[in-house]
Amino acid sequence: MPDGPLDLPHFTELPPVVFPQSRRRFKYADLLDKVRDHPNVVALIAVFETGHPDVTAQKCRSAASQITLWLAEHYPLEAWEVHQRRDSTTWSKRELYVCYRGMMTQEQAAALREARRAKWATGKANGERKRAARDAANRILNQADAKAPRRNAF
Repeated sequence: MPDGPLDLPHFTELPPVVFPQSRRRFKYADLLDKVRDHPNVVALIAVFETGHPDVTAQKCRSAASQITLWLAEHYPLEAWEVHQRRDSTTWSKRELYVCYRGMMTQEQAAALREARRAKWATGKANGERKRAARDAANRILNQADAKAPRRNAF
């Protein structure tokens, strides 16, 4: 078929929308499979040491979050622990550890999800409370500035 407009319209069925599956495997999957072979043993799986301390901390938090979500999706009835540590000799080096604890029952998995959800809700509520307090303080300061006598710039 030529590029651009056709001479006559071609009437047909609309093909379905197809999104190609990602063929890329999760970058920590092989390491996590090896950790599964050694229950109750803590394993170092990632080290972040290049960049500013804020950058390495963010990379480590992001990787830990990705791992936690991936494990919850692929192994919902298995107990895992993900830990982050900072090396005591330097400010920027961060290490990511994982420990496989074993299988859980449906009830234990549901209780763990509920505990995670409660922890998230508590953090969200604390953040909203702090934001409301900060906004109220800013509002009071802005009102005080508005009432203050103005001086001429000249």
